Amino acid sequence: MKAYIKALSVFLFAATFIQAQNAGDSVFAGIQVHTIKLYFNQTNYWDSLTYYYGLGTEQLMEASATIDSVSFPSVGVRLKGNSSYSHPNNKKPFKIDFDEYISDQRWNGLKGVHLNNCWNDPTFMREKTDLDFCQQAGIAAPRANYAALYLNDSLWGLYSLVEPVDKIFLKTHYGNKNGDMFKAVDAFTAGGNTNTVISDFRYYGATESSYSTRYDLKTDGSTTAWPSLVSFLTALNNNSSVDTVLTGRVNLNAFYKALSNDIIFSSLDSYAGSGRNFYFYFMPGSGKIEWIVWDVGMSYGNYSTGQTAMTSLSPVYVSSATERPLVNKIYSVPALKQAYLKTFDTLFTNYFTTARLFQHIDSIANVIRPYVSADTKKMFTLQQFETNITNDITVSSGGGTGGGPGGGNNTTLGLKSFITSRISNLKTQLAQLITGVTDNGGNTLPSSFSLAQNYPNPFNPETVINYSISKSGFVTLRVYDALGKEVTTLVNEYKAAGSYNSVFSSAKLNLSSGIYYYKLIANGFMQVKKMILLK
Repeated sequence: MKAYIKALSVFLFAATFIQAQNAGDSVFAGIQVHTIKLYFNQTNYWDSLTYYYGLGTEQLMEASATIDSVSFPSVGVRLKGNSSYSHPNNKKPFKIDFDEYISDQRWNGLKGVHLNNCWNDPTFMREKTDLDFCQQAGIAAPRANYAALYLNDSLWGLYSLVEPVDKIFLKTHYGNKNGDMFKAVDAFTAGGNTNTVISDFRYYGATESSYSTRYDLKTDGSTTAWPSLVSFLTALNNNSSVDTVLTGRVNLNAFYKALSNDIIFSSLDSYAGSGRNFYFYFMPGSGKIEWIVWDVGMSYGNYSTGQTAMTSLSPVYVSSATERPLVNKIYSVPALKQAYLKTFDTLFTNYFTTARLFQHIDSIANVIRPYVSADTKKMFTLQQFETNITNDITVSSGGGTGGGPGGGNNTTLGLKSFITSRISNLKTQLAQLITGVTDNGGNTLPSSFSLAQNYPNPFNPETVINYSISKSGFVTLRVYDALGKEVTTLVNEYKAAGSYNSVFSSAKLNLSSGIYYYKLIANGFMQVKKMILLK
């Protein structure tokens, strides 16, 4: 049996960029606990699973599966995880591949799924609520739900069921799956200790081999991936025109959103913190980097990286300015920082609210509660599950919590207590950070979009058009004749928030005297003004 809430009237998490009938739509709709039963023929299958895990080659074992009463004759199964693999009750995380042995076998269009064991999360809800937030806010991230997992008919426990980031994901989100994709390396040694080799976006030289251990290429047979990455890292770290590099090579709006999510939820096992848990995709055509959120199970301040006040984490947090140049470069350019902060404020104001989050948390809890109760391998007690939904809990050393590698906390913040404190603190911080932010010239950034009257007017042969944009984005400025025919394009590019001017010259266009129009389009703003050429 599976528990299923098909829709929530006041809290429907549906990504604006995911259309109906895509792979996994039925699996991840609403709040569900699917039943997944895996059957292994080998007597010592568990020994084999752990042995293959130790090899570090992602070797799969064959099993049959029954999911919600639907049979799959042959699937590939392996153990996975780093910190989560150390679950004290042997409740390891899994990856299932449906097409490993039977080509084109799918579950609701999915080639595979991840089963995460909710390690260090008494509520079982950190990953689900954060990823649902991403779906609602239009942040590129996988979807999540739940599964009750059985191994050879023995209940193994309640798991977080997560969508894989693969070609199907890319096609769904970007309409194209043919670009180059990288994943951040795990940054763990074979013994489970943290590693200094991470995906930090620093420059280590012009040779591709300097980065092969620092980034995990997910595109088989690509001849363009490493040159594209090295080119970007060279420009990011060695070019003085940082704003030009970033606006030309990164989908900054998508990156701002992803970074905002990590920091709003104090999810520091991410690029800005640990340097882990993200994908990035070079979009075919534009070549720009698209950022994809991954593995948010340690959100709500559950991975501290030495921070002690996770509810008061700064919106411009970065663990190290030197070691996280992609974030630091944005913070160091006032116009980019302002654009990021405005994105942060929009997500925070519209989506990170008690009205939205509390009811969603309660709805999830009502569905998963009996499965949490039945999970004999869970890391925390049922009472701790109930308490941690609302309040912080403290566990003695070795009692289950630990804040993850680099954390060391014995206190796990409550979901609702975290949200309440975080909202109060961020309101104060954002009011101070956004007000009075200036551009590189010390000028206050515009608070709205505007298109000024050209000057001089009438003109011959040149005139200047001033315009302001309050939010970074793609901008076009075009000139038309009196019949609406386009004369020329003055601006057609991504612009950071700020004030600009463009010179229109009729000298080489062979234009006659008369009325002309110029139109500005930027981030949904559009305005048209009239000018007169008088020869």
